[in-house]
Amino acid sequence: MEGGSTQTSPIQMIRSRIIELQLQRSDLLSKFAPTSLRVQAIDRQIEEAGRLLGAEEHRTSGSGGNPALALELSKAREQLAAMQARVQALRNQLLTSRATLDHLEQIAPEQERLEQEVATAKEAYLTYSKKVEEARFSDALDQSRIVNVSIVERAEVPAAPRPSKRSVTLVFGALMGLGLGAGLAMLLDRLDPRVDGADTAQRLTGLKILADIPS
Repeated sequence: MEGGSTQTSPIQMIRSRIIELQLQRSDLLSKFAPTSLRVQAIDRQIEEAGRLLGAEEHRTSGSGGNPALALELSKAREQLAAMQARVQALRNQLLTSRATLDHLEQIAPEQERLEQEVATAKEAYLTYSKKVEEARFSDALDQSRIVNVSIVERAEVPAAPRPSKRSVTLVFGALMGLGLGAGLAMLLDRLDPRVDGADTAQRLTGLKILADIPS
């Protein structure tokens, strides 16, 4: 068992190193392009570690080995393949994100231009609506034969209230009441058919009064 552990130790170290390099490469791809010097250096290290792993596997399998060692090698290959697939997926995702970003950068000026056109169209529509309303109002005035109204002088808010004419109105109303009352009394007196005294009876009949009964 001790000899088998000594034989698998280099393979495990190389496998761990490859996984570490793959993770470093994924992190670099999120910041740099695949053609950058840093990414290419990591690629060379991964390639070299892969050759060392293959050579070690070949040496171990050529020396006879055992089933446990073969199983470890198989697991190492599977993990390496999984990491490579993950790196490829991350690379594809990065390329897609970059393509989307490039597309957004390309359409940004077009979006700004369209927003300016929308703002200009809104302003033109408001101006057109105002002119249409003014024309409609002018036509309505022409049809009703009313001269167009214009403001000659704007109204001003008075600084103090106007003096009240309440007292003058009360005096005028009292005089009018007295006059109307006197005139109405005289009219009623003239139209009243009753005889209210001896003088009135003598004037109406033309005869002398022989006797007068006091009331």
